[in-house]
Amino acid sequence: MAKRIIFGLLLLSYSLVPGIAKATEKFETVAKGGERYVSLQKWAAAKGFKISWDGASKDLQVTNTWANLGFTVNSKKSSVNGMEVWLCAPVLTNGSTLYIGEKDIFKTIHPLLYPQKASKKIRTIVVAAGHGGKDPGYQLDSRQEKTFTLTMAKVLKETLESAGFKVIMTRTSDVFVDIEEQAEIANRANADLFIAVHYNAATVLEAKGIETYSLTPEGTTSTNGGSPMPKSPGHKNDSLNILLAQRIQKSLLRDTEFADRGIRRAGFMMLRNIKMPGVLIEGGFLSNPFDAQKIYHPVYRRKVARAITDGILDYERLIERK
Repeated sequence: MAKRIIFGLLLLSYSLVPGIAKATEKFETVAKGGERYVSLQKWAAAKGFKISWDGASKDLQVTNTWANLGFTVNSKKSSVNGMEVWLCAPVLTNGSTLYIGEKDIFKTIHPLLYPQKASKKIRTIVVAAGHGGKDPGYQLDSRQEKTFTLTMAKVLKETLESAGFKVIMTRTSDVFVDIEEQAEIANRANADLFIAVHYNAATVLEAKGIETYSLTPEGTTSTNGGSPMPKSPGHKNDSLNILLAQRIQKSLLRDTEFADRGIRRAGFMMLRNIKMPGVLIEGGFLSNPFDAQKIYHPVYRRKVARAITDGILDYERLIERK
């Protein structure tokens, strides 16, 4: 517990910096490919960052004394203090000028660098175990994803309750709960957070690692492609969603041996319909032998559950700070 408190103090000193970004802050924009973009050089100068870029390389660094951002030209991939973060739109260039999406400034970068405070304290958390009943999820021989999401959810419930939270599960047995109903369970309970637990699978066995999803902001494409979703108007908690995803992903990477597949965006219905901040965690690849070994192991599941809980506690310290 003492170690957790010390880490929390270090986290606060590292994350809370002068010049908190305000919701009304504006930067000149230009239209590119149907998106509104901001000059990365002008943003960096306004926020006290320096850019390292030779004009020929695709990779660039944007740094100050407490943060390091990495971008790749014509790519949505970026990094924030060493952690992979997928942008809503690719970074572009026009001659010597670099451009970053306006929505990425206010929906991705600022929420992570300048976390906002929340008025409501975290008391109740809904944990949603993916699939169930008639929906087995990914299957490998006799092993089904629905079994391991439920097992993981139960262990996560225990670790969250040990940390002092009230936990509601969308299912406690092998039953099917419609996605819309999962969101409604959280809304009826007036929950403070929503955590969905899933596992990945791929035809390429080498695919591995964990990824944490928050809702795709309004009018932008999901990480895995596709068109902007007209039914996904974004969320009033966009800034808190991405911050929650980042704290959980950071904790998982710090405390487990999974590879980093990044903080990602998706228009999942459950994330669209909930009224509170929420994320969906893809806790490794059942199709990858090394990830699967961890997923199947009860001791490692508890290690993952504690890491998720610590990530939520980190998030709580940030948004409830004085």
